Amino acid sequence: MAPVLSLILPVYNLQDYLESCLLSILPQLTPQVEVLLVDDGSTDKSLVLCRRYESAYPGIRVYPQENQGVSVARNVGLRRARGEYVFFIDGDDLLPPGTLAMILQQIQEHPNVEIFCGGCVKFQSQGPLPSLEPFPEGEVRWINETHGQQTLLRLLQSGRFLPAAWAAIVRRSLLTEHHIQFPPGWINNEDVDTALNYYLQARHVRALPRPHYYYRQGRQGAATGTFTLERVQNSHRMISSWQRRLQGSQMPRELLSYVRDYLAYQYAIALGSAYLCQREEREEALAMLRPLRGLLKSNRTPKTALVARLYRVVGYRATAKALSIYILRKRQGGEEKV
Repeated sequence: MAPVLSLILPVYNLQDYLESCLLSILPQLTPQVEVLLVDDGSTDKSLVLCRRYESAYPGIRVYPQENQGVSVARNVGLRRARGEYVFFIDGDDLLPPGTLAMILQQIQEHPNVEIFCGGCVKFQSQGPLPSLEPFPEGEVRWINETHGQQTLLRLLQSGRFLPAAWAAIVRRSLLTEHHIQFPPGWINNEDVDTALNYYLQARHVRALPRPHYYYRQGRQGAATGTFTLERVQNSHRMISSWQRRLQGSQMPRELLSYVRDYLAYQYAIALGSAYLCQREEREEALAMLRPLRGLLKSNRTPKTALVARLYRVVGYRATAKALSIYILRKRQGGEEKV
């Protein structure tokens, strides 16, 4: 019998964290769940650890590959998955107890749903895990009462669109039938691109009743803590490609305006990150982003409206500097993603 749910974990040099992740999953495993570990050319003992657990648990399968990046690793897992739904997990994070049982129950009770969206509770690498509380009933209901693109519109309007790969449990056929995958070679924003694609295609979305994920903060070497020209280039690529796609788009006008506003939000993050690049890379990054500065005028949501006002008053470069300060303060406050 094929599993109902496939957990896909890309692994790259996670020997200090992977075992904790797997130990949070293993007590929850049932024959309805499979775990796919895709080792992306780790140079530490991660693959040895993967093999050890594969030999001990029949529900775990390991797929090693040469280092090609997290997008390719996730796509390999998607091709190998047999479950009706897929759940992408980062190997340095944790699953709260009872998460898989909750997801399986939701799948059984709502078989027409294509995306189950959820939330996370953040925790520090050093310290106890925080407690979990159910989402307020009203927050769950307003998502469950929408359909298709209307759900994406409401998420964007409320600022609750969460594009992280782990933030949704997705029907596998939604991805395969619409040829949706993570963009190979992208080192950031790959989940933004993918999430926008599958939310635009989904007809039925439902919110999970409580947080389904523990998101680790403060891990040394985490990619989200770096500011490089390559990452800014990747953000530029994502934003530019979506701007081209939106030209002549047939999506409803209001949704179109909010997708553009979300691109403006991503642009603001890229602009602040560009200013945080090393001095020799900063000018190139700022020059590359400058042609897209019209996005700084978008003001559909509170964050973009604030940036738009700042841009009108101080201009392009000073806005970039102010955004860099904002990003640093958020990181110092323990938030790895702005």
